[in-house]
Amino acid sequence: MIQYIVYALTMSILGGIINHLYTRNDKAEKSEQDDDNYTVSVPKALKQAGIAMFAMGMILFIIFFIFILRGVPSATTGHLGVFLIFALIGLYVILWSDAWHIKVNGEKLEVRRFLRRTQRLTFSEIDRVKMTKKFQLVLYRGKTRVAVVDLLTDNRSRFDASLEKHGIRIEKSA
Repeated sequence: MIQYIVYALTMSILGGIINHLYTRNDKAEKSEQDDDNYTVSVPKALKQAGIAMFAMGMILFIIFFIFILRGVPSATTGHLGVFLIFALIGLYVILWSDAWHIKVNGEKLEVRRFLRRTQRLTFSEIDRVKMTKKFQLVLYRGKTRVAVVDLLTDNRSRFDASLEKHGIRIEKSA
């Protein structure tokens, strides 16, 4: 039982830290964007869904933990496991959506992905851009896939305009 309390406290502290970082970064990035300097990022709705999922998982975890302590026979440790997994999935979505972005600074790109090294390249180093059936842009340097940019990402239209401005043709998928 003590381990579940430690899990709940750890997850709550992580949630608070992530929420603080999320709101701080959001304010700083908005002020410095134009058509040549911007950030392509995951939609805020996905980040907020992850936050809601994390919060709901932790709240339900705590509620069922209290039920177990009070001896409610229908509450089991299986419930605790399910809600903890639900909260962990929400935490993963928060971390992934906060980490993934492409910063465009004139000719330079900085591609940052979750649990991978940041790649720095220029538009001239992009050899090919392919549009999938789901309207995702897949960027290639040589034969290596650099990034996948979804249709719903923030600043996608600016990114499309930058590709066109630098003479990069978008191949349609068959």
